[in-house]
Amino acid sequence: MDTYYNHPEYRPFFPNALNASHSIEIMDFDGLALLIQMTDGAVESPHRPDKADLLHWLWDTGIDYLEKNDPGDRQRMVITEKDLDNGKLITPYEDLLKEFEAYGY
Repeated sequence: MDTYYNHPEYRPFFPNALNASHSIEIMDFDGLALLIQMTDGAVESPHRPDKADLLHWLWDTGIDYLEKNDPGDRQRMVITEKDLDNGKLITPYEDLLKEFEAYGY
């Protein structure tokens, strides 16, 4: 595994799905801690982070949220085009949190 994702408490899981290039599951010892996703519009936006480092950016963003908030229950975060400016997240984390849908995401 890429050593970029080394963390004492969390590990990544990359979903085998159509949009896997712009989502990452961050697991803790109890299972899913955070699912962080970007919409297609956000991925194609000129305001997104560098596309080559997108998964690293999602990982860093997710770890930052988890370390600052320690949510306890699993969370789902969705980033849209309006949440980005010059490769940076401009929307507060709490405004990005969404409910899990019936099928789990």
